[in-house]
Amino acid sequence: MSDAQQLPTLLSEAEAYKKYRQFLKDKELRHARRDGVLGYYVRRGKIFYREDELLAYIQATLDRSYHPPCQEATNSGSAPTSSTELPDRQSGMPAGMTPELLKSAATLLRQQISKNQK
Repeated sequence: MSDAQQLPTLLSEAEAYKKYRQFLKDKELRHARRDGVLGYYVRRGKIFYREDELLAYIQATLDRSYHPPCQEATNSGSAPTSSTELPDRQSGMPAGMTPELLKSAATLLRQQISKNQK
């Protein structure tokens, strides 16, 4: 095995932003470096990151912001249980809103409107 195969692949800060621009916010690498989250090398007055550490950082950042798709519970043909059964929703009612919450919100809104008109 040659020495070059053992060396990590380094990317300058500019190269990292260019290569992974869809995953990185402006100045994100600088903040991660200063916070000790991301290792770096200083060579010839430039900052370099190990590509493997950079990819791990990007993956961790993506994992924190990931929102999985909603999946319906499958009960292999059995009747739905109370934990998965949702009340019927009236058309035009916001998701997660029960009829009782809708009435309460409407009452509160009417009170606020009547206060503003006085």
